[in-house]
Amino acid sequence: MSLWRGALALVIGAMIGSVAFSALRTWWYNHLGLRPNMAPEMFILLAPILAIPIATFALLVHLVGRRWFAYESIWSWFGAGISYATVLLALISPWFLLVTAFVNPVAIRCSCGGHGERGR
Repeated sequence: MSLWRGALALVIGAMIGSVAFSALRTWWYNHLGLRPNMAPEMFILLAPILAIPIATFALLVHLVGRRWFAYESIWSWFGAGISYATVLLALISPWFLLVTAFVNPVAIRCSCGGHGERGR
């Protein structure tokens, strides 16, 4: 698979993850019955603005380490993009940063001993 198709899947995954985790945050606020000064639904409208720096960061990390992140399937690139967006879970609770610490591609790559998908 080409690098450009993978990068596009990475950016799309980060964007979709940002919108999904923003919707999850809105649901959480409504579930708890919290009424902040700004309606939680406004966060979903701001999600595309937050998605741009997340997608840019994910793309830069993967372009710099493209040999280290040599994914073969489009779903791996897409999943990596979603995993970068998990940082938005910290807006629900700071403890959710542990999710980000365990599911980000760098941590997964290091825990696999550098073998990853290709099994080198």
